Amino acid sequence: MLSRLRIQNLAVVEDVTLEFGAGLNVLTGSTGAGKSLILGAVNLLLGRRANASMIRSGRDRAVVEAVFESPAGPGEKGGRVVLRREIRSNGRSFAFIDGVAAPVKQLQETCSLWIEPHGQNEQLRLRDPATHVGYLDAYGGHDKALDGYRESLSVFTRAGNELADFDRRAALLREKGELLSHRIDEIGRAAIEPGEMKDLESSIGLLENAERVVEALALVHGLLEGDDDAGGTTAAVSQAIRSLSRVADVDARLGNFVGQLEEAEVTLRDCADGVRSWIDGFEFDPVRLAAMRDRRSYLLELERRYGMDADDLAARCQEWRRELDSVAFEDETRRQLEESRRVAADSLRKAAAGLTRARRKAARGLDDEMTRELGALVIKGARFRSVVEPEPAPDGPLEVGGKPVKAGPDGADVVRFLVRTNPGEAEGPVDEIASTGEISRISLALKQTIQGGRGRSGRRAVLVFDELDAGIGADLGGVIAKKLLELSARYQIICITHMPQIAAVGERHLVVSKSSKEGRTVAGVSTVAGEERKREVARMLGGREGSDKRIALAGELLADRS
Repeated sequence: MLSRLRIQNLAVVEDVTLEFGAGLNVLTGSTGAGKSLILGAVNLLLGRRANASMIRSGRDRAVVEAVFESPAGPGEKGGRVVLRREIRSNGRSFAFIDGVAAPVKQLQETCSLWIEPHGQNEQLRLRDPATHVGYLDAYGGHDKALDGYRESLSVFTRAGNELADFDRRAALLREKGELLSHRIDEIGRAAIEPGEMKDLESSIGLLENAERVVEALALVHGLLEGDDDAGGTTAAVSQAIRSLSRVADVDARLGNFVGQLEEAEVTLRDCADGVRSWIDGFEFDPVRLAAMRDRRSYLLELERRYGMDADDLAARCQEWRRELDSVAFEDETRRQLEESRRVAADSLRKAAAGLTRARRKAARGLDDEMTRELGALVIKGARFRSVVEPEPAPDGPLEVGGKPVKAGPDGADVVRFLVRTNPGEAEGPVDEIASTGEISRISLALKQTIQGGRGRSGRRAVLVFDELDAGIGADLGGVIAKKLLELSARYQIICITHMPQIAAVGERHLVVSKSSKEGRTVAGVSTVAGEERKREVARMLGGREGSDKRIALAGELLADRS
């Protein structure tokens, strides 16, 4: 329950603390006294947008703080949560949960677990047929069925998107299939080998410089081996080895020279043999050179045309071939995607049908209970009926009775509440038939019925009613008060009211008033009891202030409560 609400520097509120008790808490006060600020403070904790204009003039911040407490039940531990919202003069807003900074969204989610506001906005919601399905689901406790349906809808939507994406890609591939085929044929005919361009450049460079290379190598071979009349370098090294060998025993170092010369002789002879072998094996072929030049020109043209080197062209050709292959297997892939979508559609149909059955079953119970409740709220001869029908949609993915219907986030159904508010009159939609006062009573009856239905979760321990008595005559005040008392047996209720009958039955009565302080208007809140409470109820009854009859009637109303 909400045990305490403190408001600081919010509009005309300077600093007030409201202490609430279990059961029915009523807030009263003259018109314009600031009762709406109480609900405004609660809405700030529920995530309402905040701005600097809400701050009391001359102050740098406004603060709303609420303390929620839950008693310990059998096998449970009691809990206490402190929620706080601050609005700074720069327009920024800050949220705290148990003194720890938190996002405003988290504050909103936490507060909504404890408190549920119910005011004229709720009555406006009831006039919107699109909200009726939510009321019915809340009564029937369809959370699990809704979750299952939404999961099926998500799978179905995903399967449909995958099929649509494939069709788009397949269409694009078909459009460029001819181009891909041409590219693959052209690159395939080129039969590019890895590193081929590098090898061509090397071979062409050699052939183009063949004369200079052979001439240089012949000179090298002559220097190494000499000609018929004179030995070359290798012969000179051999002679040096023989000469040193004859004196090597004189000094050990001379033997080292012999070894070094022997190694040089081997290296020089190997080099001479290699040069001779290269010269003997080399054959200048102008036809081969021309062919290699033509091949290089062909590959260079391909590189220019496709904007990549020859090695990359070969790799890219494999990618193009895989793309083209995917077109070839298009029918099989599409068949698999269609099958996945069909299975998802079957699952969605079953989930939607199950949700519809659950709603129609719950509707029968809701209709009976609401008809009884409305009769008790002095709508004589009233009748309440819920209509659950599939919503037609020309392009809907589901079929009911052979006709396509929608598959929205809340199912395939349209739920419409119909009422008959007077005997002998035809029933009609709530938003067209019911008057403002009747809407208020229907709204209260729905609240009580839903809270007592299968869907009650007990997560929201606090119900806040604002202007519930709007459009309701004084003759119904006692009836409304009785219904609020019944509801307060299960929930803590905070009710802002102008009706003395409702004010008189509250277990705790708080009065909002305005006064002047240092030339400025200040709103205050006080808890009244005894004679103070009697005078407040008497004020609400109207008539001449201080009238003995009015005070006596107020006393009777308060006495009836006890």
